[in-house]
Amino acid sequence: MLFRDVIGQEELKRGLRERARQGMIPHANLFLGEEGAGPFALAMALAQYMSCLHRTDDDSCGECDSCKKFTSFQHPDMHFTYPIYTKGDVSKNVSTSFNEEWRNFIIGKPYPTFTSWIEHLDAAGKNMEVFVGEAEVISRNMALRSYEGGYKFQVIWLAEYLRPETANKLLKTIEEPTEGTIFLLVASSSDRMLSTILSRTQLVKVNAIADEDLTGAIQQRHGLDPQQARDLSQFAEGDYAKVLAMLNNAEGQKELLGQFTSWMRACYKRDASELVNLSAALGGAPKQSQRQFLSYALHFVRQCIVNNYGQTDLARFTSEEGAFASKFAPFIHHGNVLRITELLNEAMSDLFRNANGKMVFMDLSLRLHHELHRPQ
Repeated sequence: MLFRDVIGQEELKRGLRERARQGMIPHANLFLGEEGAGPFALAMALAQYMSCLHRTDDDSCGECDSCKKFTSFQHPDMHFTYPIYTKGDVSKNVSTSFNEEWRNFIIGKPYPTFTSWIEHLDAAGKNMEVFVGEAEVISRNMALRSYEGGYKFQVIWLAEYLRPETANKLLKTIEEPTEGTIFLLVASSSDRMLSTILSRTQLVKVNAIADEDLTGAIQQRHGLDPQQARDLSQFAEGDYAKVLAMLNNAEGQKELLGQFTSWMRACYKRDASELVNLSAALGGAPKQSQRQFLSYALHFVRQCIVNNYGQTDLARFTSEEGAFASKFAPFIHHGNVLRITELLNEAMSDLFRNANGKMVFMDLSLRLHHELHRPQ
């Protein structure tokens, strides 16, 4: 991965290159940001840059043997850990069991998402984690000498899915690595990560991609006209993974809007029969689909507030969403927006803890009915 292929993030890229040239990259780093903002892409670009045989001040060369091995994900000093599902004995479930699936998944995909990984593995409904046996594999790999005489890299993608016992077993390895070892943890949320892991890593905060950078990338990479690119960029809110999802699944976006519209109408009316049916449908979907739906709901609520405060040009709605928002937005106001946001985030957190989805959505629906009727 070349730095120039990472969308936007120019200041962050400059800082990483400068520290790499000065030999000041810490031995343990946490690239924290939304998947589509580029934390994985930045981690890959940094590793390739540090190992490139002919790097410049601006980037890797992209042509040397080292760069080619990074591009094909075959560099012997690059090790990957990622969430997997169990096939039996938890202690024996390690990422290397999925090497072929991982390589087929990740090549040419610098903005990977947990959802796309689940789909690639056909693992909907399965418990995806980094199991305890992984800690021994990581410790063993990091204790070995570098094959090519340079740095060794251990990438932990979606580090928030480290099981607590796995994380605890990694503490000493991360705190006292062998010489030339670099840990690159990538996460979209630190809430589920142990404080002992967080305290042992240097935070690299990856913010959302600036609108102008994302718009330009959409035009260049997907051949859309300027207006289409701006519309996509505004809706995606600095998340290139959302752009890709929308381009690949336009019908899925319409389905989310349809579900949200039906749900809000049922919540407002407190239509018991419809709420039972919707809660069963939403709560019976795969966990990642449930969280995706709640993320969409949060997005819609936030944009309604933007619209209500007269910033209609900043509201990130498609034309179809705008038609519903014109009727729905008045019910989202300063008297209830914070509470509605809290309720949606609480439901998201409950789902992360594997709560019963149907019960979560039914309880949430009844609470939202009250908030939608709250006076301004």
